[in-house]
Amino acid sequence: MRVEEDPLTGPPAVGQSVPLSNAACCGGDCRALPQRPALPWVVAGAALMLLGLQSVNHHGHGYMLISSMRESPPDDRIERPCGYGSLPGRWVGSLGVLGPEQLEAASPQWQTFDAHCQLSPLLDPIVTSAAGKCGEAGGGSNRDDSRPRILMLGDSVDRTILHDVCHAAEGLDTEKRSEKETACMENWAGRYDAWCCSLPGLQLSTLPYWGVSPVGPYNKNQTGNAESKFDQALTEFPRAFGTSPDMVVVGALLWDLARWKTIDPDGIMQTDQIPPPLLDTWIADMDSLLTLLRVTVPESTLLAVHTLHFPRLREGPHINGQFEHRTITRWAHVAQLNAAMRHLAAKHRLQVIDMEAMTAQYHEGRLFLRDNTHPAPWFSREVANVILNIAAEARTAR
Repeated sequence: MRVEEDPLTGPPAVGQSVPLSNAACCGGDCRALPQRPALPWVVAGAALMLLGLQSVNHHGHGYMLISSMRESPPDDRIERPCGYGSLPGRWVGSLGVLGPEQLEAASPQWQTFDAHCQLSPLLDPIVTSAAGKCGEAGGGSNRDDSRPRILMLGDSVDRTILHDVCHAAEGLDTEKRSEKETACMENWAGRYDAWCCSLPGLQLSTLPYWGVSPVGPYNKNQTGNAESKFDQALTEFPRAFGTSPDMVVVGALLWDLARWKTIDPDGIMQTDQIPPPLLDTWIADMDSLLTLLRVTVPESTLLAVHTLHFPRLREGPHINGQFEHRTITRWAHVAQLNAAMRHLAAKHRLQVIDMEAMTAQYHEGRLFLRDNTHPAPWFSREVANVILNIAAEARTAR
């Protein structure tokens, strides 16, 4: 057990016994341990505190002091950033009653428990007012407006979120993920797989990278490491849109899982535990990327990461947590990779959009999916609304 130095009396003297709590005795009997007597400064401090309260009361202000203490908020949460994406919450609506095909019309909403940090419906008015306005001032290509400009560096999950937001704004069928440009959605950065959704109240862009490994190999023999993709995105963004992004969100966990299945198809599928050397390497590589991102983007750009929701599990006996999509390993691997991402977000003081937490309250993960792996349109929009709330709060705090 580590013995902390007393800030007033100093370290315990040689041979002096140290008081231990019952918890520190691991269930044993602490009474047999010699105890240090009550220190004089404890008694003196208590006496001074009582004298101080008496003095305050003598001047008629004692009750006011105690009353104000009782009426103070339990913490300073109102002054702190809310961190909407990582706050515990619940789904408001008939999520546990309706089937997947009915949820698009019902549009359940994700809301936090914290009364001081309630999510606002910021996306809905943007979507409903966007029809026919993508090419107008304040919409499609106006570089001088004040819309939030959000860049998502990730994989097909992020691309799906963007497409669902843009297709909803244009009144298109959100169930069909078209890869064609529309009035509000187009390619950028000279890449067929980089997309921008430009609406009167929002500019949302994505650019994919194939996982955190600096050397590969990558799933489906993709080329170019994450550092080169990040550099491309942050270089091309000001050229394309006239300014740096207000917020950058990093993901691509789906690609990392697929990469592991590619490089070790037999080993990683045999156990629920990601091999420690593999996970440690991932943490080190992502740590380096986030460090690079921090020193590359302007100080005014907000940085965030998102976890991965759970893809659809295979059905049947003896499946043991494997996914229906055979290239992305196991249920437990998603949970472990998400935990590592949260750890790095805390280390770098980044916002988290916790898609795992948003989906983990219901065993039937298919409720949130359009296929085996990608978010359903209504779920995409709720994730985008969380991102918008984080971006709006950051703007207000500037």
